[in-house]
Amino acid sequence: MKTYRNEEHGFEIDIPNDWSPYDYSLPVIPSLLFAIVHGWAPKVDGAFTCSYKEILNIVVESMMPEPSPELTESFFLKYARSLNLADVHIGRITILDREHTWAIYNFENKVWSKKYMIVLAGTGYAITVCCDDQQLFSQREEVWDTIVETFRLLEPSDNSM
Repeated sequence: MKTYRNEEHGFEIDIPNDWSPYDYSLPVIPSLLFAIVHGWAPKVDGAFTCSYKEILNIVVESMMPEPSPELTESFFLKYARSLNLADVHIGRITILDREHTWAIYNFENKVWSKKYMIVLAGTGYAITVCCDDQQLFSQREEVWDTIVETFRLLEPSDNSM
């Protein structure tokens, strides 16, 4: 594993050695819908790929006050309905001793994705991994969980909130 360090947003995450940086921007329609609803457009703050079939991207945004995993789940389900995402499944993952929300979904039966919605120290880190092959998705999901579990902040924060 190698470490991707983002000084601007104060985090790092371990990425498999065979993954490389990828010039990636969010799809236009979801970005526009998000901008209409929230008044700002998200941008990718880091992206990686290991083949043409897998892409990991990280989007960072301010989230004050910090939403609970339940509120994050509710927000995501509303967002998923607005985009007509299919096969939506919600769960939890523990990062830095706190429970966070993840969501699995399918977009137009073409892209299978898992989005990890991590909220720490007033900042949201949406880490999304996607591929265009459902079988590959099921084979690689455990690897993606392992990658996301290495996520850490560069500076200590009070996680007691």
